[in-house]
Amino acid sequence: LLGLLICFAPKIPFAVRVAILLSGFYLLGIFSMVFSGFEGSGRLYLICFAAFAALFSGTRAALFAIGANMALLLLLWVLAHGGVSLPGPDSSWPADTMGWLVISTTFCFLCTCVTLSLSAVIQALDKSEKQFHCLVDNSPDIIWTSDHHQLITFVSPAVETMLGRPAKHF
Repeated sequence: LLGLLICFAPKIPFAVRVAILLSGFYLLGIFSMVFSGFEGSGRLYLICFAAFAALFSGTRAALFAIGANMALLLLLWVLAHGGVSLPGPDSSWPADTMGWLVISTTFCFLCTCVTLSLSAVIQALDKSEKQFHCLVDNSPDIIWTSDHHQLITFVSPAVETMLGRPAKHF
């Protein structure tokens, strides 16, 4: 609930809200992974952590999130095989090194695929949006958009040359 309040608080800068959201997902992933094991929902929180990092902060943040997820899995492996008793159901923690390797590699591969795919889609969308704005801004025709009440929400700069009134007037 506190996370939702912070995320929608308009006076807090966007970057701070994103950092709080990402930290929340990462902490939920850690606690869920530690207390529920691999069978719990921790993996989902950690994938959301990386995907939201890609969505809100870009590819570098997403790669950092994937690295943080890998470091967490390595730390859990070291703890589990170093004699530390991890909480949660015993059956959900692989006892052998190969089990850890398979689960960790599969998780990191899935996390990387989801995150980098989302990052590529966002970059393609940004490029398409820039091309559209370039086309609209340089078109000699008047281009406009309106809302469902037929009120004009955007008018291209060509309106000034054709009608003699600035676009902000509409």
